[in-house]
Formats: sequence, C-alpha cells, structure tokens
Amino acid sequence: MKKHEAYYSQSRPEMRCRIPQGVNSVLDVGCGAGSFGAALREDHPDWQICGVELFEDEAARAREHYNEVWAGDVHVILDQIQGRTFDVIVFNDLLEHLVDPGRALTQCRTLLAPGGHVLASIPNMRFWPALSDLLFQADWRYRDAGVMDSTHLRFFTKRSMIRMFESTGYRVDSIDGINKTWVLSWRWRIMNLMLGNSMGDCLFPQFAVLASRSSEVH
Repeated sequence: MKKHEAYYSQSRPEMRCRIPQGVNSVLDVGCGAGSFGAALREDHPDWQICGVELFEDEAARAREHYNEVWAGDVHVILDQIQGRTFDVIVFNDLLEHLVDPGRALTQCRTLLAPGGHVLASIPNMRFWPALSDLLFQADWRYRDAGVMDSTHLRFFTKRSMIRMFESTGYRVDSIDGINKTWVLSWRWRIMNLMLGNSMGDCLFPQFAVLASRSSEVH
C-alpha cells in the first residue's frame, strides 16, 4: 500500500543526531523521497549516502540528494549489493513493515564496514495510546500512521527489539525512547503508580536502537 506523501518526507532530526562520529558512508534502507539523506547532505556534503526504496517514484526524488538509490524489494537489493560496505545502515521505521525483519538485519551484517553500526527507529507496542485501545476498549484498531499503522506486519517492545538484534548477530550499544509524549491519561497514571512507576517506556512511540556486529548469535 502506498502511503501519503508526507509519510516519505521526514528528515528525522532525532535519528540524525544518533549517527556515530567518524562516519563517511550511510545506507538508508526505506529512504522514501530522501528527506533524511537531504538533511544529512546539508551537514556532511562529503559523505557517501545511498538508499533503498520500494517505490520507484520516491526513489527518483531521493536520487537528487543521494549518491545512489536502488528501487525494489529490500531483501533482493540487499543481496544484490553484497560486496559494498557502509559505516552506518539506517532503518527509519522500516523493519516493522517487513515479513522477516531479522533476515534484513542478517543481510546487513556483511554490508557493515569494520566498526560499523545499524541505527534503527522501531515503533513501541507499549506506547500507552496503543495499549489503551487493547486494555480499556477491548479493541485492536489500525490507523493510517503511528504505532498501529495498518501496513505494519511486526510489533515490538523494547525487550523484543533487543532480542531481535541479538538473535541476528548484533550487540545493542544503546536503545533510547524517542519522540516522548509528556502526558499520560488518568488511567495510565494510576496504573503506573500501582506498578511502582515501571511504565516509563509507555511514553515513547518509538525506540532508537544503535547496534554493532557481534561475534555471537543468540
């Protein structure tokens, strides 16, 4: 399903600031129309920035800012570009759209340069508005965007994000909630107090995961 144009045009400053120092090359998987890469290009005109995008019309727009953009199925392209290496491989809210996100992460292990990282933004299923529908309305309601986006095929919590990365041969170097909402509904405030203030992760619609290659696969 093709999403609204705004969906493909987010520059994601909260993710750009998490790219490690010493980077020269970036692969943006699910690059959309290229707003993320365009913002990177403004700050780092000498970087090699490449992208992967399912839709050709969005890929064509991204090519204005990227060195190369490949259009097509993610898994096919990641296989085709084996032999290339990148300092950072970025998944901005893409893994949850894949039938097998672990396969994509496995493919990326051999695309990482020595010391390279995968940086991923992943929706958080424990985000309180999503859980409210389930717990208080007995409903599982898909939306046009957000955690319950109707095109999501996989759903994650912080713990299951870590497990996915570790099971595909990565070490999670950091995992942080992003785009925090500061207000909980009264029901959630009560629940949080009853559970010893253990629901802090429910304030975040997404987590940003920074991971590097590990010698172990769990």
